[in-house]
Amino acid sequence: MTVEKFTGSFEKEDLGCTIMVNETIQSITDPDVLGLYCYLLTKPNTWTIKAQEIMNHFKMGNKRTYSLLRKLMELGLLTRTQYRDQGKYAKFSYKLHLKMYDKNPVNNESGTESEPLCQKGHAVFDTAYKTKRDLQNKDIKENNKKKKKQEVIPPQEIVDAYHETLPDSPKINYIDEPLQRQLRKMMANWPKYSASGSSFTIQRFIDFLKMVEINFSWFLSPYFNQSGRKRQNNLRHITREINISKIINGEFTQNA
Repeated sequence: MTVEKFTGSFEKEDLGCTIMVNETIQSITDPDVLGLYCYLLTKPNTWTIKAQEIMNHFKMGNKRTYSLLRKLMELGLLTRTQYRDQGKYAKFSYKLHLKMYDKNPVNNESGTESEPLCQKGHAVFDTAYKTKRDLQNKDIKENNKKKKKQEVIPPQEIVDAYHETLPDSPKINYIDEPLQRQLRKMMANWPKYSASGSSFTIQRFIDFLKMVEINFSWFLSPYFNQSGRKRQNNLRHITREINISKIINGEFTQNA
């Protein structure tokens, strides 16, 4: 069996042709990821990559679509950029690459370009494992005193980022006062969770959610409680201080 190669002229193809990098195509082992990548490559460079359009074209659901997009980001073939409007979270946009890239995040006036998602076992979240005593020592307190004034981020932006990053997790349709207080507390305490004492940002929160998804997937999966009812942890559970502490201390196990 032979492989038919294109030998004609691009100008003679009314619907156009797409050039792909052999090394990139051959490195993708998941046929569904490869199919989506090839489909996206056929679009013009002015075309906006939207999850809903992909869902409509392939007739697949939200969960499958975002799963494939995440795999492309893990491969370094897709970049997700967060845009803000007047300092507030506005939207995410995606950029497709011809080759797998390896670069640091790039900050610009229009948005913040994120790194490829981490591979299993390697957390992107800006933290080092600490003991509970370390979280309360004088060095951490000194870092907190020296930190810059933290940007006030509306709870709705955190909820939007949670929905976008973990589309399979339960939705938050109403942000009640207890949840608002919990999110404000998380933002205020963020520097002590971070090894560098960094203040809270939406991107750092997204990185944290990704770390939870990769290293503690069981925590996000549905389960049955003692009464036999099906339950699933949501944003309220993820952002509790005791859970964040267990995660960054490496104390969280499936039996914890």
